[in-house]
Amino acid sequence: MSQFGLDQFVETSKNLVKNPDKIFPTGYANIINFLVIAAAIVAVVLVLNAGTEIMTSFGNEEKVARAKQTLAYTAIGLAVVVFAILLISLVATLVRTGRL
Repeated sequence: MSQFGLDQFVETSKNLVKNPDKIFPTGYANIINFLVIAAAIVAVVLVLNAGTEIMTSFGNEEKVARAKQTLAYTAIGLAVVVFAILLISLVATLVRTGRL
């Protein structure tokens, strides 16, 4: 793993998780944190909405299918948010260490 410089990346990532303010300047970190929290709140609302729709569908397959689609899109959206955060953190780490 060390031949690709991943050891340093893993160690830096561990330190950044302990001190998240070191990833970005404070202004950018606040914006990113706000957007992540907003995405999480929207995801919770969508999951609750889909669950309610499934429970109140009374066997209507169209409503159940729509609720399942909402759950799938919510999961995909959360995955996109997580991977975007990881990608931004990776790029920020590479820039700070001078590798990019």
